[in-house]
Amino acid sequence: FEDRALISGTAVNMTGAAEAGMGIAVGDLENDGDADLFVTHLRGETNTLYLNDGGVFEDVTATTGLAAPSVPLTGFGTGFVDFDNDGLLDVYVGNGRVGKGLPAATPFAEPNQVFRGIGGARFEPVSPPGGTAGDLIDTTRAVAFADYDGDGDLDAVVVNNGEPARLLRNRVGAGQNWISFEILDRDGVEALGARVAVGGAGGTQWRTVNRAGSYLASSSGRVHFGLGDATEAAQVTVYWPGGGETDYGPLAGRKAWTLRRGEAVAMAR
Repeated sequence: FEDRALISGTAVNMTGAAEAGMGIAVGDLENDGDADLFVTHLRGETNTLYLNDGGVFEDVTATTGLAAPSVPLTGFGTGFVDFDNDGLLDVYVGNGRVGKGLPAATPFAEPNQVFRGIGGARFEPVSPPGGTAGDLIDTTRAVAFADYDGDGDLDAVVVNNGEPARLLRNRVGAGQNWISFEILDRDGVEALGARVAVGGAGGTQWRTVNRAGSYLASSSGRVHFGLGDATEAAQVTVYWPGGGETDYGPLAGRKAWTLRRGEAVAMAR
């Protein structure tokens, strides 16, 4: 490996300061085909969003709505997830102190956060904090995401330090359409690193087959796309690791598909 953080613009924030670096999310917020980075940090620092322009990153946190809400909290697990299936990525942040706060039964506990994507790499906080029906204040570390109940929207598992884990079932995504894909290589093995582009009237969305990220967590390898009002993905293209691409589509929405390299036909699960 070669350390290219300083050259790429991700070693420090926009003021030139190094930050703690706790959790990381990778996703294409601009739908331009390259991966942007979101990094969580200790309290007193803003979490940082780096937009990718052809391999050169810029800290745009100050203009995104993600800066001020993160300063009093310590972020750990995180992820880009389209919770409401509107075609825009949202952000989940799991928080928990590493130094004690006010005397309490759980002195390291802090509220988690959900930020709804509103376009243009900008976000607004969801209330109540954490997006749950009632306030849940834990000492969160890992967060992982999957559609565990198969209803077409992504749920979250939140792992807490010294406390029970929580399974959070998504109740907001059912009102919009969606499509998801299991991407397999020729041997039927999950094609980690494959990139998937889904095109339609609203433009093209990009996802990468990737289980890693967040903080000490592994999420589902299926790639999930919110379609909003669209009932199908007009065009689906898989860019395979090592080169080559395969076109599919149109494919019906509200279905989980399997795409295998070397097979021109998509299989609905």
